[in-house]
Amino acid sequence: MKEIISCYNDKPFGYEFRLKSIFCSLFARFLELGEYKEKDAIEKHDFYVQHLLFDYIHTHFYEQITLDSLCDVAHYSKSYIIRLFKKYSGQTPAEYIIRYRVEHAKKLLSENHQNVLEVSFECGFSSVSYFIKIFSNRKLC
Repeated sequence: MKEIISCYNDKPFGYEFRLKSIFCSLFARFLELGEYKEKDAIEKHDFYVQHLLFDYIHTHFYEQITLDSLCDVAHYSKSYIIRLFKKYSGQTPAEYIIRYRVEHAKKLLSENHQNVLEVSFECGFSSVSYFIKIFSNRKLC
């Protein structure tokens, strides 16, 4: 650690390569000692990102959520986020968001005395006609 701190603070010419070398040696040592298991690390990381994204959707479903906004939240690429959603939900992010909105709309329509217009906007749909189309298709499935 002292070598890393010293190299970073002094910043000699080519220090970036030296830091990479130190970190590679450190990780190689972890692997030799059996302290790091790539599969476990990936699964833990996926689990963290998955919960971050799903929590974001569940708390912001009424807002416009795009793949770009999910990328901004998780700080990962579109392809990684799509792959993660497919792996854990069997759906694309857009499909998952729509399904979540429809489920929430079902709950609101059955519990409250709100009309379709209010529920559609409260659930993040941009128009009532789109909401009715999506709701009808999902309700039949």
